[in-house]
Amino acid sequence: MRKNNVLALILAGGASSRLFPFNKLLSDLTGSGKTLIQQAYARAGVLTVKKNIYVLAVQDLVQPIKRQLRLPQNQFFMDPVRRGTWPALMWAMAHLRHTNPHAVLAVLTGDHVIPRLPAFKRAALQACRWAEEKSAMVMLGVSPGPKAAEWTGYGVFQVEGHTVTAFQEKPSLDQAERMRLEGGWSWNSGMFFFRMATAEEAMANYQPAMFAHYQALCAAVRARQMPKARALYADFPAKIPHPLDPSRTVDNTIDFAIMAPLVHVQSKLRALAICNGLPLWTDLGQWESLQDILKHDKAKNICLGTVQADRATNGCILAADRGFHLKVTGIKDAAIALSARGLLVLPRQELARIKERVAAVPAQKFHVVNTLPHVQIQQHGRRVVVTGSAFIG
Repeated sequence: MRKNNVLALILAGGASSRLFPFNKLLSDLTGSGKTLIQQAYARAGVLTVKKNIYVLAVQDLVQPIKRQLRLPQNQFFMDPVRRGTWPALMWAMAHLRHTNPHAVLAVLTGDHVIPRLPAFKRAALQACRWAEEKSAMVMLGVSPGPKAAEWTGYGVFQVEGHTVTAFQEKPSLDQAERMRLEGGWSWNSGMFFFRMATAEEAMANYQPAMFAHYQALCAAVRARQMPKARALYADFPAKIPHPLDPSRTVDNTIDFAIMAPLVHVQSKLRALAICNGLPLWTDLGQWESLQDILKHDKAKNICLGTVQADRATNGCILAADRGFHLKVTGIKDAAIALSARGLLVLPRQELARIKERVAAVPAQKFHVVNTLPHVQIQQHGRRVVVTGSAFIG
């Protein structure tokens, strides 16, 4: 596989509200010394050359990601308005197809933890080869967890040989238990590999109205009529009828717009998959996910960054972002996290409601979110001391 024929597109959008006050992409959440976006960039680097690595990001993240990756502005794409992941991919494709129309596009996630780079390299390079040689959209599978409840948060697919025969977004608990017992299912990693011509043919077949709009967008980009291109982009729908059940609407994602009908309808276009190509993989969607990648200490604390905990502190998740120092005394079963954006002090049983707790937090100002009673907080620059009720007064 020639590296010059692969264009890597790292998806770097979305909020990090469940990991307040950290930004998921820009923080070192693994203790490796590299942020998640830097780890994603390293993965892209095993597939292609630096000038072929692009980032699809929301506007607020472009500058901080540029500083971390040292990429030029022309290797960033920003969708003009929020319209869903498939329109965002079409925006990037409308620009990239004029760079190399025959290239394989490797759509990579920017916020996942994949600790075994050699395993990723083997699976992703195989996916690139299949995408180059066949009329196929290729998926990368994750080895599923042992508990059915874990399955309900992910898309899943089943294969025969390497052909995807069933594809479902977030199964119910009953469905997940049946799939787990049946075997042969993988979690969808959210990473896809395809020639742009293949994706365009699939779109023409299954989403003809969207494809016609995409062609107009490509023409505007080619003519450098960017105000027109942005206006055309804004007309893409954020929601679309489910391709297999038009009575309900779903998000305009590659899963629903392209993969679901591609799997359901037999044609010369195929959906292929590298099953369980990522034996170790974690989607760090919330603070509790840290227990999947970090070991706890003797007091059952999970510690990340420069953190100091006394003997009376146990059962906690404690995290300090780069350059910050967190000291905790006398606290049990809480999540405490410190960064430039603010301080979180929350009982672990309340983490499921963190989004509503931080919904009104200002973006550019240090903010304390604390629901733990009888706690004292002392801040000295980038050093914060959180003291529990046993040590107050």
